[in-house]
Amino acid sequence: MAKMLIDMKAGIGHLGDKLTIINLEGGEAPIEMSDETVEEVLQQCELKLMKLMGRTRDLDDADGRGRAIGMDDGKYEEKLLAKSATDVRVKLTDQDQDIDDEDDDFDEEMDEDVYNRKHVKYNSEQIMEKQQTKQRKKKNKNKPAVEPAK
Repeated sequence: MAKMLIDMKAGIGHLGDKLTIINLEGGEAPIEMSDETVEEVLQQCELKLMKLMGRTRDLDDADGRGRAIGMDDGKYEEKLLAKSATDVRVKLTDQDQDIDDEDDDFDEEMDEDVYNRKHVKYNSEQIMEKQQTKQRKKKNKNKPAVEPAK
């Protein structure tokens, strides 16, 4: 029972921490979590969640998106521009690609010594065949000669 009480207090404290960014209309400061203030913190979390649900209920229609929150278009555009400024892709020029091509010529010279798959497979089959023939010869030497029946 005590473990359940401790877990419940921890959960309410976590929920309160996550909802600290939501401001209530009365300008109430977030209540500090303690054993005596668990119920007040939970009531404050409930009010904050009700506020969020009220705001998101208006977002269901496609025309009201972004305006129901109360953010004007100027702030919204500034926020998008700030976000897109960090998501920039840099396109490489042809000059950078030419530098990489010079390295490829060196790699091609090195690749001539490397065996391809078929060559490696052929060599491994030849090795296996040699080992098998050696084993057969050893078996034949160890077998006694069978005398013909009289």
